[in-house]
Amino acid sequence: MRYVVCLLMLTMLIPAALFAANSPADLEARRKALNDLLHEQWEYTLRTSPIFASILGDKRYNDKLDDFSQKAIDDNLEQSRRFLARFEAIDTTGFPNSVGTVTGERGRTPFMGPVVVPGFSLA
Repeated sequence: MRYVVCLLMLTMLIPAALFAANSPADLEARRKALNDLLHEQWEYTLRTSPIFASILGDKRYNDKLDDFSQKAIDDNLEQSRRFLARFEAIDTTGFPNSVGTVTGERGRTPFMGPVVVPGFSLA
């Protein structure tokens, strides 16, 4: 009897937990978090690549040049790692497939653009 009651409770709790995890408010909060992070990464890219920003027509950085020093490269590598960790922390369950994902050994990760960093592997 106890087994039947436990089984019945589990069948009622699991769908409720899944619905609560994917509620519209939660989904919107995760979408906003992704959009905010994408915006932050884009602004970082423009700020650290002023020539690229100027090519795109963003005139905020026209008075600057890209920094190709080893320190700048190391800083950019570290920031890329931080962005990647933050992107991976966002649960994309319930997002439309058109958002774009990269599927690999680490699972589904929001696509944030090409990350080409010498000596840095996502695997």
